[in-house]
Amino acid sequence: MSDDIKTKIIEQVHELSMFIIRGHLKARRARARGVSRTHQPSNGQLKALGTLSEQPQISQHDFGELMGTSRQATAELLAKLEQYGYVTRTTSKDDRRVQMVQLTKAGRKVLEEYSEDAQRTTSLLDCLNEQELENLYDYLERINHAAEEQHPEDNFAKRKRLMRKAMAEFKQANEAAREATNESDGWEVLYEPAD
Repeated sequence: MSDDIKTKIIEQVHELSMFIIRGHLKARRARARGVSRTHQPSNGQLKALGTLSEQPQISQHDFGELMGTSRQATAELLAKLEQYGYVTRTTSKDDRRVQMVQLTKAGRKVLEEYSEDAQRTTSLLDCLNEQELENLYDYLERINHAAEEQHPEDNFAKRKRLMRKAMAEFKQANEAAREATNESDGWEVLYEPAD
């Protein structure tokens, strides 16, 4: 019986992962068809938009400091975001040498859409109570640890660090989008986390 249930569990995990992947791909295809937008921002671009949503207006230099990027990388990132219409850069009224950066409505819309995508995925877990969620997390952590031990050549530790970093950036962009929609510029909150 034990092997039978293990097989069923693996099948369920595989099915769930495929469902999540299909959902993300479906959302991307819909946006690519022009239903929503034509550009798919990278995680770094989403992080930048999330950072900008926290500041009504910020200097390019200060933005680079917050992002932890070089002057050149900051300028390149902002040029791409400006090209897509997600940000505007204007010369400071106080100091003509300073470029001020501001998130546009299109940039806020991008954050909002990605927040909706994330909510659709996390809402799959709404069928579990708090204790069940904690137990599931613990079980999955133990399974991942066992996989690391069985396959040390795959360098799971490095992959896990990269994945946690990407997830933290995604979470930050999601939270920034939610906060941006709470501002008094007419944007409505489309998602409020359950208590």
